[in-house]
Formats: sequence, C-alpha cells, structure tokens
Amino acid sequence: MPINGNPRKDRFLKERTQLCPLFYPSDTPYESSSRSQVVLRLLTFIANGYLVRIVAPEVLGVVYVRLTLLLTTILFLSREPLRKVALTKHSLEEWPRLVALIWRSFPFSIGLAGLLVVVWVWLLDPPPLPHYSLGCVMFGVSALIELTAELPYIYLVNNLYIRAPVCVRVSSLKQHIM
Repeated sequence: MPINGNPRKDRFLKERTQLCPLFYPSDTPYESSSRSQVVLRLLTFIANGYLVRIVAPEVLGVVYVRLTLLLTTILFLSREPLRKVALTKHSLEEWPRLVALIWRSFPFSIGLAGLLVVVWVWLLDPPPLPHYSLGCVMFGVSALIELTAELPYIYLVNNLYIRAPVCVRVSSLKQHIM
C-alpha cells in the first residue's frame, strides 16, 4: 500500500532514505544542507571538547596548525584544478576525455600526498613529539579518503543532480571527522 498514494514517489523516497538517511524527510536541498551542517558541527564541538580535556596543548597545537595545514594543502592542490576543468561546460564529444581526466586525478593525488608528507616529515623541522611522522601519514591518508568523494561529486554536479552532491559532501565530512 503506497504511503503517499503515489508508488513512484514512495519508491523515490525509499531510495533517497537508503542513500542518505540523514536527510529524510526534507523538502529542499537547503533544508538538508542546513540540517547536516548543524549535526556535523555539533559532533565536531563535542569531539573537540573531549579532546581538549585529554590531549596535551603541545599536541593540539601541532595537530591544529601543522597537520591541518598538510591536510588542506593536499585537498586544495588536488581538488581545485580538477574542479576548474571538470565543472565547466563540456560537449558530449568531450565527455570520455573528462572521465579519463577524473580517474587520473586520484593517482596524482596519491603522489601529491606522498610528496607533501615527505616534505612535512623530513624537510620541515619536526616538533619534539613522539609519532609525529605517523600523524603526518595518517593525515595524508585522511586526505586521500576525503578525495574519494570528489569523483562522484564531480559526476553528479556535471549531470545536474541537486540533492546527491549534498549527500556526497556530508559523507566526505563524516569521513574527515572520523
């Protein structure tokens, strides 16, 4: 028995709920985005409050300055050129070349992350903290995990899907928080 009286709409709502249950039931992408931002910011606030109590201030300084700079540098240098090329208008003849470019970007990101981690560990003065090099590697891996959401994001935006890129962005932020 259809819930709304329209079996097609019910199937769509069910599929949307399975794809991204955080957004059910919402009427507009703006409501979905604002709800997810509030939830993610609340989770971040709680996690930061917990970490400030149990972690030494020196470690927090290194993580919030150096390692976050590493993460954002990898993300910026990997994302922005790809978005600049991929999110411009393309004709149907250029679509295979665009797909090839999108799939080549992830190996480039792996190399860039490796290079920047090497720079952060051996060329910059490391702070006197244990496991700093492991932290750099983990932040590089975190950037690569977040970059896995970039390929579906570009595909969905190019095909003019509205709600799905919001789900992709939220899942990327969830991975970043974890």
